[in-house]
Amino acid sequence: MDRQQQQQHPPHDSAGDAIGIGQLAALIWQAKGYAVAIALLGVILAALVLAAQSTGGLSRDSAVGYIELTAISNNAYPNGARFSPVDLTDPQTLAHLRNTLSLPPELRLAEALSVEYGHPATAAMRRQRDRTLAEAQDDATPIADLRSLRTRYQARVDAMSRSALKIRLNLANLDIDESTARAIVDQLPASWQAVYNTRYQILLPPAITRLDRITVSQDFDQGSAPLAADRYLRQARRTLQAINKDTRLSSVTARNGATASELIDELDRFRQLFFDPFLAAQVSDETNTLGQIFLTDLVAERRRLQTLLDETTRAIDTVAGMRRDANELPANGPPADRSEGQPTLSLSDEGLDSVIDLAQQSSMQDYLIRLFDRRLALTEDISSIQTRIEKLTDEQSIDRLTQSGMAEVIGKRFAAYEQQVTSLATAAEAQAQRQTARLYETLRSADTVQSLLPAPRQAGVMLGLSAVLRALLGLFGGILMPMIRPRG
Repeated sequence: MDRQQQQQHPPHDSAGDAIGIGQLAALIWQAKGYAVAIALLGVILAALVLAAQSTGGLSRDSAVGYIELTAISNNAYPNGARFSPVDLTDPQTLAHLRNTLSLPPELRLAEALSVEYGHPATAAMRRQRDRTLAEAQDDATPIADLRSLRTRYQARVDAMSRSALKIRLNLANLDIDESTARAIVDQLPASWQAVYNTRYQILLPPAITRLDRITVSQDFDQGSAPLAADRYLRQARRTLQAINKDTRLSSVTARNGATASELIDELDRFRQLFFDPFLAAQVSDETNTLGQIFLTDLVAERRRLQTLLDETTRAIDTVAGMRRDANELPANGPPADRSEGQPTLSLSDEGLDSVIDLAQQSSMQDYLIRLFDRRLALTEDISSIQTRIEKLTDEQSIDRLTQSGMAEVIGKRFAAYEQQVTSLATAAEAQAQRQTARLYETLRSADTVQSLLPAPRQAGVMLGLSAVLRALLGLFGGILMPMIRPRG
């Protein structure tokens, strides 16, 4: 009985099931393929995730803020100068920012800061547009109406996007804390406004800011003083006209209470009765070299303006002919041959550059309107120069102011008008500062955005750990698979 049981249940040989070191090494060697394959797969997957996040424009950490452009219209400052988001990263602006926040000079702000058009509400408007278009399609709205609806929404999205700026500070390579990063983003618009107000005077038209560049000697017996006074009076008239046309500044007055329009009338009478005849006497004197050069320059300027006027007239004829041909094209077939006498466009380098600049900025209709405006302005300038030349060579005007002592009288009158114009221009600048106190308003204060993309060093550690863990996983898998495989 015992022998039968021993035959049916042989004793367990534990030594036969035990795995020796040699067998373990053999199993590991056999599993090397699994380890290498899974490790490579882990590295590839990690690299793909990091690459996808990188191409998506993400950064490790960034401080982001939004401002609304309250004084920028049609991509231009109040004085008409061109505006660009890059202005906020101007070297002068960044220098002001460093001084204000006491930032270290080695901090690479220019590389870390980016400013672009953007509004935080555009995403919500795009979602609303998509919902509205989807509902319109479900209601079987005609295609033409759908296109019109899409165009209107796109125009609103574009207008909203260009009404604000998105300021981003990338912290990947900056050794600063989050509070400093937020302070930089919040202070940048203030530094931009301070620099561009004081250094570039973007709140006032150029006609106002150019006035202080002209210096006039009070001794009108000198040959150069009357010529400098002539330049000042012409610029002063432009300044007063600019102030009078600006709705922000039309109410300002000089020290004596005169408005810009009243000072224009006073300056015109002063020129007509006193200054122009006196200047004519100076210019007509053949011993006055500066006066003779001045008169020669006036004649040359008149010829230059006349050349530009002729070129502008030819350009108008050419564009008008192109529009006429476009309107007369038949429904089918090529356009009719041009007539032999049709005007052609032939311009100098200066005129051609100006025409190309206008053509790039507007459509043909707007281009034609600009050409007409330019021709009118050139005609007025030529007429003004011709009138001045006639006055300077009028013998009767010269004879009226040949008596001695007149230079002193005119000098005193000129000094009085100079003070009034200066006081009015100063008051206009102060008024512009009050009316346009800020170029922007804060839409969203700076906040630190955490993204999934790690720093470069952390990314390398992630790839290495992924490879090691995947290799171990593949190794154990390769060892266990032969052990759990059922025996045949």
